[in-house]
Amino acid sequence: MRKNVFVIGAGASFDFGLPTGEGLISEIVEYCQTALTRRRSSTDAEDDFIRRSALALRDTVFFDHSVYHRDDLLKDGLSRISRSLWLAKSIDNYLNEQQDRELTALGKALIVTAILRREKTPAKVFKAEDSPLWVPEGQERMEFSRLRDTWLVPFYREFRGGVSKDYFEDRLEDSTFIIFNYDRCFEHFMINALMEYDQYSLTDAFEVFKKIKIIHPYGKIGELEWQSDCESGVAFGAMDDIETAIKNYSRIRTFMETSEREPGEEVLQEVQSAQNLVFLGFGYAEQNLDLLGKNKDLTRNSGDRRRVLGTCYGLSPYRESKAKRALAPFMVADSRPAMRSYQMSEQNVELLNGTCSELINEYGGEWFN
Repeated sequence: MRKNVFVIGAGASFDFGLPTGEGLISEIVEYCQTALTRRRSSTDAEDDFIRRSALALRDTVFFDHSVYHRDDLLKDGLSRISRSLWLAKSIDNYLNEQQDRELTALGKALIVTAILRREKTPAKVFKAEDSPLWVPEGQERMEFSRLRDTWLVPFYREFRGGVSKDYFEDRLEDSTFIIFNYDRCFEHFMINALMEYDQYSLTDAFEVFKKIKIIHPYGKIGELEWQSDCESGVAFGAMDDIETAIKNYSRIRTFMETSEREPGEEVLQEVQSAQNLVFLGFGYAEQNLDLLGKNKDLTRNSGDRRRVLGTCYGLSPYRESKAKRALAPFMVADSRPAMRSYQMSEQNVELLNGTCSELINEYGGEWFN
């Protein structure tokens, strides 16, 4: 059975209404401006969310200040971010470059606020009022028909298809997902798909789910409620639980905080063991490729090979060629020095200028055989 490692980037979550880098900047700035002016949003629920989240930001980020000063500190922080964030490449860059402890804490808490909000309610470019992944309170099952146009349905068809339940569980153990996003879209989908397709109970589905190795190098906005034994778990898109989510803001790590450490042995071991290394919705930023071990020895044994595939949706020919060159070192799996230059050829990297669904439909049937 082949070892598959899937590297998931922000473009993969765009299918579900989650913001990408520029979109996240817009989301955070808009939130700051709304919270500062206290202007009404489109719905009472949004107004309540902004009011409650602002109070949680104030009392969580500035807890060590006098209660008489917290309002002013929050106002100053939100105002500063709303004015200057537009000048940054990303929220991560902004927080790293400002080098301000409280501003970093506020920025992380704002990331949590924006992501949790969009887990339930997609960004404005989507016509649907609710995310296709969101399961409303009182509704027991996810509506998978709403997910047919996303990449997760064709992926699960390939992932699960053609094998018995026992064999599928073995397949789970041979699959790793390195997710560079803060959201919980993949985890939320998988637990629901396991319960629906094979009729697992939630308890049994969780035991099966734990066979999958999932790594979030930059953290995530929190554990889902079924993943946590304590009160820190927050359900997918649970805007009513924004206070708990904001308390967990320290789970978010910027890329500088991550890059200050050596790339985790866990990440390197998984990439090194990969026979198929698949990038979905990934932007190929240099710091992220370094984290995956681009400049490390990823060879295994004499005669080994590694296939590298990915999406490059919307990239210009120049940027596509640049991405191929950046990915070429990941091709080198054969430990023989003479094979390095042969395997490390950008011509062997398979990039598709298309969506995640299109890549899966093109190549997915070859990954799990």
